[in-house]
Amino acid sequence: MPEERNWVETPHYDFDRDWHISGVMEGDIVNGKSLESLAGLGTGWMIVGLNIYPPRASADSCDSKGVVHVHAVNTEELGLDTYEAVQRYGAEHGGLPVTDILLHDVSLQDVLRQMAKIHIHIRGHGHANLKLYEVKRTDFPNIEYT
Repeated sequence: MPEERNWVETPHYDFDRDWHISGVMEGDIVNGKSLESLAGLGTGWMIVGLNIYPPRASADSCDSKGVVHVHAVNTEELGLDTYEAVQRYGAEHGGLPVTDILLHDVSLQDVLRQMAKIHIHIRGHGHANLKLYEVKRTDFPNIEYT
């Protein structure tokens, strides 16, 4: 592996933005395509990261579907056959060598359709690390429940 590495940006909270987001997704390997198949990858590859840029609100935007990149490890080339082996390799080598694949014909919706479960959590920048507790629940517009 070369000494000079081009590191993939790690999700973090140390930049000044209006909102911070975290989330979890669980792939639907029973009913849906795998993310690897969306990226044209077969066995011997493992996607370990995604960068998703949703479509812009402006009507004249050229990225009407948004932009999706996946970061994939060639596990076959590295001789890694389990999730644990990939974890061990990353720890021993200070990171994972990945291929950044821009998915031209895949939208954010296509990625989300492959998931069995999704939870996205968004917090205001200045409140991202504060615990919140509910004192009331309501809805809008207000609906009377009987």
